[in-house]
Amino acid sequence: IAKVDFYANGTLIGTGTAAPFSVTWHPAAAASYTLTAVATDNAGATATASEPVTIVGDQLPTVTWAEPVPGSLFAAGDSITMGVTASDGDGSIARVDFYDGSLYLGSATQAPYLFTWNNVQSGTFPLQAVAIDNLGLSTTVNATVYVEPLSVNVTNLTDGATIGTSSTDVHGTLQAPPNTGVTVNGEPAQVLLTSPYVNGQPGVGSGFYLPGLPLAYGPNVLTVTATSEDGQTATQVLTVNCDNVPPPILVSADT
Repeated sequence: IAKVDFYANGTLIGTGTAAPFSVTWHPAAAASYTLTAVATDNAGATATASEPVTIVGDQLPTVTWAEPVPGSLFAAGDSITMGVTASDGDGSIARVDFYDGSLYLGSATQAPYLFTWNNVQSGTFPLQAVAIDNLGLSTTVNATVYVEPLSVNVTNLTDGATIGTSSTDVHGTLQAPPNTGVTVNGEPAQVLLTSPYVNGQPGVGSGFYLPGLPLAYGPNVLTVTATSEDGQTATQVLTVNCDNVPPPILVSADT
């Protein structure tokens, strides 16, 4: 045998010139093919053999980021639960690997595909989830989140300020994850948190507001406390002086 020519649907895909006569073929697409081998001897005589085959391609898995919302802000020390939805049209999902950038964090091997990263400290985190199917093909999705210290800051009053009225509004800025509450001396304030966050910072208008906090004549200690959903707190304490003239005390004497 001088050579064996190999064809797919009539197109030459390679030639073998030594036993065992073989070629490596990379089909361009999944489809049905007729493979043909034509053996030629040293006198030029030929013999042909054909065989139909079906090439089944492997589709990439599909994966969608589910949580947390990209751009979310967390308080330092929080736990972050990452989750995706994943499927494979011609097979199954073997696992989903979760990363902080290139740092491997953990895997989930069955739906729902979740992983919780505990006690995360301050920083910017480019999270990744890599869905891998039963044949090893993978698809990656990304979401960046931010972790900052929980903080609260009164902006309309300063420590030691003197106030000439018997009540005052208290408002300020808040750096906190969603569902954080704020109290002033135990009174709940209105909270506005804008989301998503930009470059790790709350958007314009994020903060708290408490109207008409009553003041006693003289020094008043204001304790402003932000409490996150998982129980973390941040506190600011300041003293303001109320010099509103108290009502006169009437004293009567029997005559």
